[in-house]
Amino acid sequence: MIWKLIIVVVLMGIGALGGYALSEAQVRVPQGPSVLTVPVDDAKSPLLGSLVPGRSLGCKSVVDASTHQFALGEKHHFDAEVRNGTDKVALKVADDGRSNQLLTANAVANGATAPGDPLRIVTNGPRWVLAVRSGGWDSSTILIDSENLNVLWLNSGIVLGLLGQSILMQCH
Repeated sequence: MIWKLIIVVVLMGIGALGGYALSEAQVRVPQGPSVLTVPVDDAKSPLLGSLVPGRSLGCKSVVDASTHQFALGEKHHFDAEVRNGTDKVALKVADDGRSNQLLTANAVANGATAPGDPLRIVTNGPRWVLAVRSGGWDSSTILIDSENLNVLWLNSGIVLGLLGQSILMQCH
């Protein structure tokens, strides 16, 4: 389905970035690609059409992929990782329907009591909702498939080098 394609595209992007970094850094890596396959429930959601203002969803991350560039002093390198998702996320559509907010269980465990800055909804179609936030040195994008409530959450920024993260979540 479309999520399989999105996962492949995201992983290819991470792989390309990692490949470029590795070609520049002369680092030895194992030969062949690494693939993580995670079965997901691709059924249509009974909440179809429920992405209305004020609606809250509970989400569980299924796959988490990240890449980091470390650029301290003269030692530069990239790390890339793909793993089973472990975090849980609360996603709320704002009461005015113009933005989404996210709060992770990990953030709550570390003292957060409220979601971060809202992600402004820029596309709200019959099947897809796209919301973005950009500020300073980082950005976040979420793409919601309202047919089955799968969510792709993309984060990028600069913290002691480039970093990027893609999280595929299933919500209810």
